[in-house]
Amino acid sequence: ASQAGLSFFRVAISTSSEQRAAFVSAQMQDEQLNFSATRLMGSWMNQQRVSLAVSSDSANMLLLMGVLEDGTVNGRLRPIPACKALHANDATLWMSSSFQVLRMPEVMRAGGAPRELTDAFFVPRLAWSTGEIGVEDIAVLTDGSCVLASSLYSCLATVDPVYSMQPLWRPRFIDAIAREDRCHLNGVAARDGVPAFVTCLSTSNTARGWRNAPVNGGVLLDVASGEVIASGLSSPQSPRWYAGKLWLLNAGTGEFGHVELDTGRFVPVAFCSGFARGLSFIDGYAAIGVSLLREDTPVGKPLASVLANKGVRSRCAVLIVDLESGDVCHSLTFTSGVRDVFGVEFLRGATRPGTIDYQSDEFLTRVDVPSQELPADTWPSL
Repeated sequence: ASQAGLSFFRVAISTSSEQRAAFVSAQMQDEQLNFSATRLMGSWMNQQRVSLAVSSDSANMLLLMGVLEDGTVNGRLRPIPACKALHANDATLWMSSSFQVLRMPEVMRAGGAPRELTDAFFVPRLAWSTGEIGVEDIAVLTDGSCVLASSLYSCLATVDPVYSMQPLWRPRFIDAIAREDRCHLNGVAARDGVPAFVTCLSTSNTARGWRNAPVNGGVLLDVASGEVIASGLSSPQSPRWYAGKLWLLNAGTGEFGHVELDTGRFVPVAFCSGFARGLSFIDGYAAIGVSLLREDTPVGKPLASVLANKGVRSRCAVLIVDLESGDVCHSLTFTSGVRDVFGVEFLRGATRPGTIDYQSDEFLTRVDVPSQELPADTWPSL
């Protein structure tokens, strides 16, 4: 396996004392980020012309994993406070941080300035300051607008030019938009360009009630009707519509699979060696994020038993799964510096992605303008 090491940047986080304590307890401020890739991971990435965006909440980072022509997997790390949800489409990367939602278009293909050793460069052009609303998933609709899964407010919402967010939808069992994390609404999937499916860890309507719900109290909801499509799920995560099926991660049992919409039955396809969260697809393959197990969480001990029965240990990694066979055919494992993966996205058409160094003067000096000629002394038509 190829090896790589990257310096872990210390991040100053202006947020709640609870979050700061959680960051300190991770004991990773001075730790090197190291990873290993399976032997053919890089060759597969080159063949697919694809790279990966990976977020980590506890490590406060965005990581862009690319590959060199010789198949060596490499990575570029950028510190982002509480980096969670990711969504990539149409050469644009969306991301949530502790208090913002960012839209980051790829600028090189649009004629922006080239950058050495990079074939795609993502720059944050729009940032909405939402405050801490618990954005755990992002879907982008046909019109280019975004829909956010807000776990703290138990609703779907969107960004707003005036308010922190604009609530759009809430489950039937939630009677108010309140900052209480009642059911831990954590995932949203779009179908045909509109929000269609939502995952929740429970159907609780009381403050943080999901923490006291059964570990198999998770549900998949239909947005249009409000009906429960599937129940009995264990910490369902990252619902995605792909190839005519609704896929999700049944994280409490370590399973990746799809839901039969007519029966509500969850059909396992592959086993994930850790807490599964973050899901993306490309050409018959899935990228799945897995994290080291935390037994202090509601599903921690049950999942630990599942892993023990299979004789495996949890790891922090990105797994590449062949949808036809269900095999984990490639993987990228983080051996130090990060314990959790929150979001994973394939970046199509790029093998050496980059982004702004948020702690450097590059934010001041990186300027991209359209390449077309502008006639002198002529006001452009509006």
